[in-house]
Amino acid sequence: MGSGLSAEHDDTPTAATKKIAASALQGAVTKAQSEQAMITAFKSFDSDGNGTISKKEFSAVLSKLNMKMTARQIDLLFDTVDKDQDGHIEFEELVCWLCGTPCFSKYFEELDSILREYSEKIKPVGRGDAVIKNAESVNQWLAKELERRIRPVVKQVFHQADKDSNGILSEEESVLLFSNYAHTLAKHADTIIQISKPTWLEKGHWDRQSFKKLVMPNLHQIVTAQMSDYESHIDARHRQAFDVIDKNKDGHLILDEVVQCLTPGTYRYREFHKALQLYTPEGFKEAFDAVITAKPKR
Repeated sequence: MGSGLSAEHDDTPTAATKKIAASALQGAVTKAQSEQAMITAFKSFDSDGNGTISKKEFSAVLSKLNMKMTARQIDLLFDTVDKDQDGHIEFEELVCWLCGTPCFSKYFEELDSILREYSEKIKPVGRGDAVIKNAESVNQWLAKELERRIRPVVKQVFHQADKDSNGILSEEESVLLFSNYAHTLAKHADTIIQISKPTWLEKGHWDRQSFKKLVMPNLHQIVTAQMSDYESHIDARHRQAFDVIDKNKDGHLILDEVVQCLTPGTYRYREFHKALQLYTPEGFKEAFDAVITAKPKR
């Protein structure tokens, strides 16, 4: 998928996961190609063609890769992939294993924490120059916190996305990163709704029955509509996002380019979301607040 130096050292199970994913996804830069790549990968494991992967079949593929894993390591990795613990790996579980970017959940948790702290600190204190000085101080704080707390998480995200561990992201690896980001963003938006619900109700614009009947469907529809449109144009959106982030125009992404597109307040953060045509996390919150403050329907 490219050439370069690995940014970090992987343990054997992680290295095995990445090796299989890198091989399976080679050349897959569209949704259709990625789906076909996963079907082919699944069939390579499912030697008896019964629609599931047994531990024996799983072990056989790892042995062919010469990963030199112990029986214990294979058991633990199999159990990690077998999410429902039924003793077999289904297609969806294999896809989740090979294509997932788990650290995105941590990214959104950290980002949400920082932005919550920021919203409290930025509240006006005093008048005139005091307000300006406070805003300047808080914005400096935000920049430092994003560098201190977000960059390390994005580095983990980048390393997970770097399937062949060469220190750069190819187009195949990048579009997978974009897809994982978009779907985790949608889950985060739904989480914002659940977390904010008590506060919205306390403001008194809506009674509980009206909120449940009239507001909640509208809030979830915002997320659903954005994701539906994204899925309908996913390949074009991913190409645009890649072009936006690839500042060096060298056909691959480096860590600093990905950090910029995932750091609020930066030009590439705004352009990245614009390319995907999805709200930023803050944008979703603003859209939800607009629905909440609308005049209640009687």
